[in-house]
Amino acid sequence: INLRSKKKKIHQRGDQREHRHDELKAKEEANDEQEDVTFNHRSQRIPFEELYSVFHRRYQLQNVALEIFDTNRKGTLFAFNTETEREEILSKILSSPLPNSIFSSSYGTSINYKKFMASWKSKIVSQWANGKMTNFDLLMHMNSFAGRSHNDLTQYPVMPWIIAGYSSEDLDLEDPRTYRDLTKPMGAQDEERAEQFREKYKMYEESGMEPAHYGTHYSCAAYVLYYLMRLE
Repeated sequence: INLRSKKKKIHQRGDQREHRHDELKAKEEANDEQEDVTFNHRSQRIPFEELYSVFHRRYQLQNVALEIFDTNRKGTLFAFNTETEREEILSKILSSPLPNSIFSSSYGTSINYKKFMASWKSKIVSQWANGKMTNFDLLMHMNSFAGRSHNDLTQYPVMPWIIAGYSSEDLDLEDPRTYRDLTKPMGAQDEERAEQFREKYKMYEESGMEPAHYGTHYSCAAYVLYYLMRLE
């Protein structure tokens, strides 16, 4: 009986060793797979000499992102864990030599990002006012200054609705009536439409809901996605 018990214990120990061996082998394979994933993870490098501009961005409605444009005007969005982390990275970028960027003339000095961007915006508007920039380019710059980006469906660039009517076969660009009244929002372009939104506001107010003229925003991820699908 004792011999049999010893044999049984020997077999049990052997099984335990095999089990441990299998566990170690499984862990090694898992680590190898993880290393492969890390090795094959997509990454992108932007040399400082190819960096053109950097803009503050929001990610998931939080001020934790930066969008970096290279000299080909290709934008890449980077999201960080906190706003502090974002500002730390931005500070390191601005303290580096950026010979082909909008910051090149300020290299060697401490750059106040907000003041610099305010000055850059004034320069852009001045170029447009002097006929050195197209309307489209100005609007794209304004979208960028406002935090909008092609890399974020929730904050996609928007363009103002300029034309008043789309039913006529001929479009006379010299006729002032061709253009919408930019002093009024889209909901008040004509009295009938304005009255509809006043009624909606009143209805919300009477029902105890927070009153608003518009129930949705003119730009959201779903609208942008459907728009991009139509383009395809």
